[in-house]
Amino acid sequence: MKIDQSLSAYIAGTERRMMGLLQELVEIESWSSDKGGVDRVGAVMRRELERIGMKGETCPQQAFGNQIVCRQSGGGKGRVLIVGHLDTVWPTGTLKDWPFRSRPATMRADRAWGT
Repeated sequence: MKIDQSLSAYIAGTERRMMGLLQELVEIESWSSDKGGVDRVGAVMRRELERIGMKGETCPQQAFGNQIVCRQSGGGKGRVLIVGHLDTVWPTGTLKDWPFRSRPATMRADRAWGT
């Protein structure tokens, strides 16, 4: 099986779960100054990365969201670093006016949104 066919099959098999995870993350209000919300997003991301075999660590922070570090040992020579952020630009309370809508969902290679 070609790589693109394998990847397509994998995505098709996990699409429902990934959309559920996307909804779970979107529905956690995590404005930059909302430490509790950002920490909840971090906990979900750590859970998901540990689910695929990574070892997770939470580095507590006082004023802003905790930092999450996940590692995966491998046999290769190279290393990969993925850096991201857990907060959003939307103030807490925005979700009630702009909820995640999963049905009907429209998906493109770079976006998923509800109508």
